[in-house]
Amino acid sequence: MQFYQVIQKRAYDPMFTKSELEQASRRLKATKASVANLLKRAVQRNDLIRLAAGIYCLPEKFRKRLISPFEFLMKVDPYSYVTDLTALSHRDLIPEAIGLINAFSEKTIQNQKPFRTEIGTFKITKVPKHFLLFGVNNISMENIVYRIATPLKAILDHAYSTKKVWKNRNELIHDLRIDESELDQINWEDLGNYKKGYNNEFMNKVCENLNE
Repeated sequence: MQFYQVIQKRAYDPMFTKSELEQASRRLKATKASVANLLKRAVQRNDLIRLAAGIYCLPEKFRKRLISPFEFLMKVDPYSYVTDLTALSHRDLIPEAIGLINAFSEKTIQNQKPFRTEIGTFKITKVPKHFLLFGVNNISMENIVYRIATPLKAILDHAYSTKKVWKNRNELIHDLRIDESELDQINWEDLGNYKKGYNNEFMNKVCENLNE
């Protein structure tokens, strides 16, 4: 199996997992061992970039399109989602551009420590599976699908990550420097449902203080 055959086929889909490559190589009668050797040699030659365990991308010179950092999260865990300050910045609720991409997942990724890749720097927090089942929007944009917290869920996830409890909504708005012209994005009526969704003593307190 020639590596550049693979490049030609993957140029418009330049990020992939080892298992995806194994499936695509079956018609060439490639074994898992040969695919593993291919990947190892390609990384050594700088013809391929290892982003995380089992996830690779083509170098920029071979790509026919940009790779979204949010797209990478779907490769890590299809149930993970963008949240915290990253989601708030993405929705223009806070003025700062956030360099660190915050996400929640039920998996332990890089020991939950920030890690840098070719396409961005990530902090993926392991949370109980039921955290992933509410307050998340599925977004499809230019053939890229990703999951992102609603504004309220992103705020509450920030509280969970930082162990911060605001006394009221005004304190929250001042603390996070939320753009008051964008406040209509936040559906405070969801607080009761989100409180039940977390099913967590600490988050109960956070939600109660924000439930004016």
